[in-house]
Amino acid sequence: MMRRLAARARVATVAMAACVQLRSQAMQVPPRRPLHKFDNFLTGASANYFEAQYEAWKHDPASVEESLAEMFRAAEATENGEEPLFAQPPTRLVDELSLYKPKKIGIAQTLQQSRRLISLIQAHERDGHLFAQLDPLKYERGTRRNPALKQAMRVNLHPNAFGFVEEDFDSTFCVGFHDGCGGLFDANTGPMKLSDIYQRLKRAYTGTIGYEFMHIYDEKVCHWLRERIETPQRVPDSALSTRYTAADRKSMFEQLASAAEFELMLKTKFGTTKRFGSDGAESFIVGLEAAIERSTVHGVEDVVIGMAHRGRLSVLHHICGKPYEALLSEFKGVKESDVLSAHDYGDVKYHRGMRSTRTLRNGKTCAVELLNNPSHLETVNPVVQGFARAEQVARGDENGLRVLPIEVHGDAAAAGQGIVFETMGLASIGKFKTGGTIHVVVNNQVGFTTAPVDSRSSTHCTDVARVFQCPVFHVNGDSVEDVHRVFQLAADYRATFGRSVIIDLVCYRRYGHNEADTPSFTQPMLYKVIEKRRNIVQLYKEQLAESSGLESAELDTIHKDVKSKFRKAWAVVEEGKYSYLDFQKQCVKPEWADFMPELEDAKMFPTTVNDAALRPVISALKSLPQGFALHKTLQGIMQKRAESLDKGVGIEWGTAEALAFGTLLQEGFPIRISGQDVERATFSQRHAVVHDQNTDDTHTYLENVSEEQARFTVTNSSLSEYGVLGFEVGYALRNPKNMNIWEAQFADFANGAQIIWDNFLSGCEMKWDQTCGLVISLPHGYDGQGPEHSSARLERFLQLEGSDDVVPADFEAASHLPPYHANEARIKNTNWQVCFTTTSANYFHMLRRQLRRDFRKPLIHCFSKSNLRAPESKSDIAAFGEDTAFMPVIDQPQVTKARKLVFCSGQVFNALSRAQEKGNHSDVAIVRIEQIAPFPWEYVAQVIDRLRAENKNLEIVWAQDEPRNMGAWNYIRPRLRNLLVHRGVPLKEAASVKFVGREANGSPATGYPFIHEREEKAILDGVFA
Repeated sequence: MMRRLAARARVATVAMAACVQLRSQAMQVPPRRPLHKFDNFLTGASANYFEAQYEAWKHDPASVEESLAEMFRAAEATENGEEPLFAQPPTRLVDELSLYKPKKIGIAQTLQQSRRLISLIQAHERDGHLFAQLDPLKYERGTRRNPALKQAMRVNLHPNAFGFVEEDFDSTFCVGFHDGCGGLFDANTGPMKLSDIYQRLKRAYTGTIGYEFMHIYDEKVCHWLRERIETPQRVPDSALSTRYTAADRKSMFEQLASAAEFELMLKTKFGTTKRFGSDGAESFIVGLEAAIERSTVHGVEDVVIGMAHRGRLSVLHHICGKPYEALLSEFKGVKESDVLSAHDYGDVKYHRGMRSTRTLRNGKTCAVELLNNPSHLETVNPVVQGFARAEQVARGDENGLRVLPIEVHGDAAAAGQGIVFETMGLASIGKFKTGGTIHVVVNNQVGFTTAPVDSRSSTHCTDVARVFQCPVFHVNGDSVEDVHRVFQLAADYRATFGRSVIIDLVCYRRYGHNEADTPSFTQPMLYKVIEKRRNIVQLYKEQLAESSGLESAELDTIHKDVKSKFRKAWAVVEEGKYSYLDFQKQCVKPEWADFMPELEDAKMFPTTVNDAALRPVISALKSLPQGFALHKTLQGIMQKRAESLDKGVGIEWGTAEALAFGTLLQEGFPIRISGQDVERATFSQRHAVVHDQNTDDTHTYLENVSEEQARFTVTNSSLSEYGVLGFEVGYALRNPKNMNIWEAQFADFANGAQIIWDNFLSGCEMKWDQTCGLVISLPHGYDGQGPEHSSARLERFLQLEGSDDVVPADFEAASHLPPYHANEARIKNTNWQVCFTTTSANYFHMLRRQLRRDFRKPLIHCFSKSNLRAPESKSDIAAFGEDTAFMPVIDQPQVTKARKLVFCSGQVFNALSRAQEKGNHSDVAIVRIEQIAPFPWEYVAQVIDRLRAENKNLEIVWAQDEPRNMGAWNYIRPRLRNLLVHRGVPLKEAASVKFVGREANGSPATGYPFIHEREEKAILDGVFA
């Protein structure tokens, strides 16, 4: 080793000294030039010296200095497959050159020139996007438009910057260095003049399209892109080599004209109404249509789109096929008779979505869906991914070949909203993959009023792509045909590699953030430029007339027909000939048709199961593959689980859950559970997936219930609440027959997903007439673990529940029916359910009830860590069988005459029950409200009536672990008061329901054990006083 190191040092010394020597007399002496920064000691004149020495060594090894002889021997050994002596240079393509094999270079070309040439090409590949002519306004240089660009633009891409001189421009060079490398580097590339190489690179990388892909580690991707970008003529079916026909160009012109006239009509008729138009980004419609059409050629049958409000109405019409008459009706104002559902409280027109099936210009049929979306930018992104994944699973499309997700972003939001990162982080995680997403940034080059320099720290708004190895295609939005090509290229890339790609559509916003805004308040110079900018339709028309041979008159006819279409639609609406109600009926998705009956029809089917249904589930829970090495501790846990099932007693929480899942699977309901640690569960209660201790293989018990069972998926997720919960919302929205469960690691962290709670789950039915059956599982309980591991913020979910706090008008009318009839109707007529179950059997029935009904509602379910294995929570098998059901309220029937009735919910019951037994407090009834919302009026009334019949002076208490300003108290209090008045209790007495719990606080729980113990004692003392 030391000898080799010494030899390398000698090589460097000799090479430096030998630069003054000439090659052999037969070789031409090259002009002397100083070494450039891209050269190393093996370039320049020294390369000629080494070539001469190499030739001499081949004739007589003893004629050269020993260190050179050693180097030449090592080089030839490498060529014969032996280990190389010297490390390869730190550049991917430089290592394709052998410094010592001149036969690889087909013409007279020095290694110095080859290295400079490689650096020139790679610089264009790496930095060309910085020089691309992307801004249709030509307003980005020397302004506040592009952060970090000033420093980046110090890069110089001219050949002179790489050591070439003017005489070299007419010299011919070989650039094809390697087979399969793609582009100019590929061995198929013939010799070219330097001037031609430079012009080729300028056209490829610094025109109206800019590319970023050199950050991608996968060389196959780089080769694929390089081939299409630099040498498109070698890939005749590539999007970048497309030669457009007259018909193609007329189609693009028609789409462009339609996008422009769509906005103009709305501006003319409803000038003061917000529409968030696509003015300035009309080519987006051309591109999006191109991507969808191209994707259908690759086998896509279903497209799922998520986007914010900018340009959304145009997408609804042009891409999703929403009738213009329907949009005009919404602008004019929808009447009460036009509303499909009494639940539909409405939303602004640019938030709504739509699904339709279209026949495209290429003859392919494709379903297209634009998902409903709130104003919270980028929130829809994970919902799109979940919806697309569910569609793929439903179609058996595990690789995402038939279902394409598309996310449309704004430039400020793409760089500023963390949910973009969270969602893209799911793209390569096994059970969250969707086979790649086409991301489109409609880059207005401004936020609401904020310049890019104030809204991001990166050069481009798309720089998040670098983290996730996505290529980025930047394109000038006013270069219509380049937009068309780039969107097609994105579709090709996604189909080829099954990975995400980002398109940066650089355009502008002709008006303000909304059409009533005055953008010149904050961007005066920019909007002076925009005011002078001609419409893209006129620009493209002139381009076509000049260069494509299309007659202006023909294009004028197309434009006139487009205008006529919109005028006719307006006339139909004005004359009252359009039925918006019929349009809404057509939009009901077939898979949801059976889950949207009239409001009074609330049907629930039994949740009980018999022995025959339980038997295969129990068998699966007790079985492991032969030779599977289960962890020793788990062996004991599973043994206890098996014993409880065999004996039918003491069935704990995790077992009851598995029984619920297993029986639903047999009934044909697919189940999906996700969250940060759900396979094992945070508190080790589930163990749905176990690991072989010798091989690390896994076994999932509930995948083996029966051959006919539905699909069971349990998957750990990334450390994300917002993104993963959004994903599961999307998954649940796709198919009402799925049971989707998202479980928080600790529910205290669930508030990281607050936007999903507020803007998707709690209000989706009221805003968009869109129901969802997602189950949310939240650990909640006070065990002295501090403020971040105690509270699921129960009060927030109750505040968002939409039922009234007065006794329902139909309370008496429903009194002759079993209470569950009225309870189910009330659940159906509210926005979601909030439950806090305390027994494994009730948990079992609650899960099964979620699917054993003819409607779907989100379920917020709190559970207690300490209750998972508590004796009070265990149930016997009889509680799962015939004549059993979910109990919204669990009474204490053994207390027949009480001085005090204590209502509570959740974990606090265990402490109260133990204290009750220990203190022999038989005159205190402790009743659990397991379904907190909607309030179970009839069930609570039954308990009150029973105990007040024996004691009219019955004291009523609400007890909880949480502080007074948290938990369920502020939800329960007005309902208990109103119910007591309804049952004959005087108002003053009804209003004095006593609260027992922690004092109001700004923090959910203490971190000091002594305070926790003192507070818990105070609760017990207050209840039994």
